[in-house]
Amino acid sequence: MGRVKYIFVVFSFLMLFIGGSIFANDAEYTTSANEIVPLESVDVRLDKEVLNIKYIGDNTFEVDVVYRLFNEGSSRETVIGFEAPKAVYGNGHNDYFDKPYNISEKLKAELEAIDKKLSPNPEDFNYSGIMDFKVEINNMPSSYDVVDVSRVKNQGSNPYVGYLYYFHVTLKHGINKIHQHYKCSTSSSVMNIYEFEYILSTAKQWKGGEIKDFRLNFDMGEFADFILVNSFFNNLKYWRASNGKIIEEKNIDPDYGEEINTTHFYLRDGKASFYRNNFIPESTIRLYSIRNIDGGIFDKTEDKLNYKISFKPKYPNFGYFFAKDFKSLKILKNLPFARRGASFKTKFISNYYKHIPWYEKNPKYKPSLESLTDTERVWLHNIEMLKSKILRNIPFAIRGYHFKDDRLNRFYSEFKWYKLNPKYSPNISTLLPIEKQWLMRLKRKRVIGDREFFYLLKHYPIKL
Repeated sequence: MGRVKYIFVVFSFLMLFIGGSIFANDAEYTTSANEIVPLESVDVRLDKEVLNIKYIGDNTFEVDVVYRLFNEGSSRETVIGFEAPKAVYGNGHNDYFDKPYNISEKLKAELEAIDKKLSPNPEDFNYSGIMDFKVEINNMPSSYDVVDVSRVKNQGSNPYVGYLYYFHVTLKHGINKIHQHYKCSTSSSVMNIYEFEYILSTAKQWKGGEIKDFRLNFDMGEFADFILVNSFFNNLKYWRASNGKIIEEKNIDPDYGEEINTTHFYLRDGKASFYRNNFIPESTIRLYSIRNIDGGIFDKTEDKLNYKISFKPKYPNFGYFFAKDFKSLKILKNLPFARRGASFKTKFISNYYKHIPWYEKNPKYKPSLESLTDTERVWLHNIEMLKSKILRNIPFAIRGYHFKDDRLNRFYSEFKWYKLNPKYSPNISTLLPIEKQWLMRLKRKRVIGDREFFYLLKHYPIKL
């Protein structure tokens, strides 16, 4: 069999989880890898690559990639490996060492020699981030095995750690097709919903140094809002999106804090495609999606609303906006309709959205609750809950109570009648009968119209 040739498939992600009451404590997890790379190939070229990247939620991507290789030489056997460097954290046991190797004795000896030389601390818990890995060779399912190659690539004080998913393949003369499918965990952070990287540059190590036909397809989910670093392209002419906007802009690199050229995708159906012939990939696919303001106070004069509504319905105190003033609240309420291109008769709402990059007027769209998603209906419900909370607390605000929820203090401070009284402690017994009746009426009302809400804010039943 001779010396085994390895062809590595790699892609990388930075794994960072944020702390707080909802997510895990602050920690950092890293993993990286490459595409198919023929290490010693002089007779195999990459005729076509179709790379499909799909975001399926919960910081998880689904990757489906098909390679069409053309072997100009005679038929030969080799090993293809999918390298998935692992995150190391906590304590536990690496169960991959207990798996039997379904390979030749010679190859087994070579891999075990690497394993022995570089085996990790058995107390470490190791996780590659790869799930449901499957591979087909020339339309036939192929088995694979996994070996830990933790310290093959020593990086000084930060030794490389990772798994090798590997499988046998016979590259026949002519066209060969390799199809891989897997899910992978990606990063999230305080600022970003997800961050994802996929290294392209190693593909140029095929014969000729290029991909004859390269196709990249994104499916990022409904109302996708993400940023792609301009690393493997320098203009938009190779991109296509039938239902959304693609805009070039400057942004701050989330890793290095430097200004970089990026492209912002606002996609109603989440789909965009990149096509390129004779493609020489020089860099990495790097994309991330910025969070909306979580639990913050929205100010129409300072904040630009994201295209994507990001919050978790089961966490009522996380991800919901609080508005600085009434106009900001109205703008928040109309976000679901603005995303669909609604035209607004109210001037301050119209003026706000026409300066938002993703907004695109759609004369055919008629706003209706029926056209909204479940998430958008929850969004509107919480706007109504917010309005109710503001009104219910007016009797105490008008007496100068300083609320523990500072968002209420900031909202009421927009009105002349709110004057702080440090001595006042809220007690329903201190309210007048007319105020108690007013609160009972609010409790019975399920929805408070915007006009009525604004009127009640300005014309409270009593003046103290």
